[in-house]
Amino acid sequence: MSVTLKEIDQNNWEECIELKVNESQEKFIDSNVYSLLESKFESSHFPLAIYNNEVMVGFLIDISGN
Repeated sequence: MSVTLKEIDQNNWEECIELKVNESQEKFIDSNVYSLLESKFESSHFPLAIYNNEVMVGFLIDISGN
């Protein structure tokens, strides 16, 4: 397994919004669509895709400002 983080961009944003969490977890997290949109207006929010090899398996927002 090779886990890497990659920027969400025009080439992978649609793949990102297709990711789903378990139904029991939906109430704890915003949708990826909302989070991506929010990142366009919050300069401290940097969206990243989590890849296992070449397969997107997750999504996060880095708000550390780094």
